[in-house]
This record gives sequence, C-alpha cells and structure tokens, in this order.
Amino acid sequence: MFLEGEWIASELCLWGMAKRTIDIDRDLADRAAALLGTASLTAMVEGALREVVGRAERRQALEWLKANPFTAEERALMDRASR
Repeated sequence: MFLEGEWIASELCLWGMAKRTIDIDRDLADRAAALLGTASLTAMVEGALREVVGRAERRQALEWLKANPFTAEERALMDRASR
C-alpha cells in the first residue's frame, strides 16, 4: 500500500546498475541535458549525479586544505616545481 504523494519505484540490479521508475520534471530534465550536453535521460541523470558528487568532493577538499595549510617547505617545493 502506498501513501498519498509517495512515489513508486521498481528496481532491477545487474552488475552494479539499478533500473528504477521515477517521476522526473521533463522540462527541468531537458534544461539539464542541454547544459550537460547529453542526448539521453540516462546520460543526463548520470551527468547530474557526477556534477553533484564532484562539487561535494571539491568542497570537502577545499575544507581539508583550509584546515591543513601547507608548510613553508611545501610551498617552496611547489614554487620550484611550477618554474
């Protein structure tokens, strides 16, 4: 039994992939596909997921760098390597 407003999902897992049935705002999906340069709904969803995960990982890396600044020796080494 499903409650009002609850979406229905069916799942088939094969080799790490899941096939699900979900409701997606088609206009929003089309806009996202245009921004990502994808041709299929699957590619758009995967691209959007990669963007979200990448953004979170970059934010975490930046926070780590803020909490763990480079030493003077590390900065000098990077300066020499960039020449």
